[in-house]
Amino acid sequence: MTLSLRQLRYFVAIADAGALARAAEILNVAQSALSHHVSEIEAVLGVQFLHRRPRGILLTPAGERLYEHATAILAAVVKAETDVKAFTEEATGAISVGLTQSRPLQEISI
Repeated sequence: MTLSLRQLRYFVAIADAGALARAAEILNVAQSALSHHVSEIEAVLGVQFLHRRPRGILLTPAGERLYEHATAILAAVVKAETDVKAFTEEATGAISVGLTQSRPLQEISI
């Protein structure tokens, strides 16, 4: 199993909220679902990411590391989505034009 973007989003939300219950409210997801996702990630990778406490959670050192990676990955996904949505096949950007003079300019009267 590989990590999914959903699991990374859930993990980041839990870390940012500091509590499973608060993250569940923010995400509008059942707390048990969030707990299940974290437990699944921990089981697959064989590392504990959260210290569960009566009043919230604390990230373990491995959890802090995953948090850094997860936020970078999610930011890259947002950047990719924004870039692709803004993509156009029309040429854009600055254009520089250089001209050389092959004969003397003549003044034209109108």
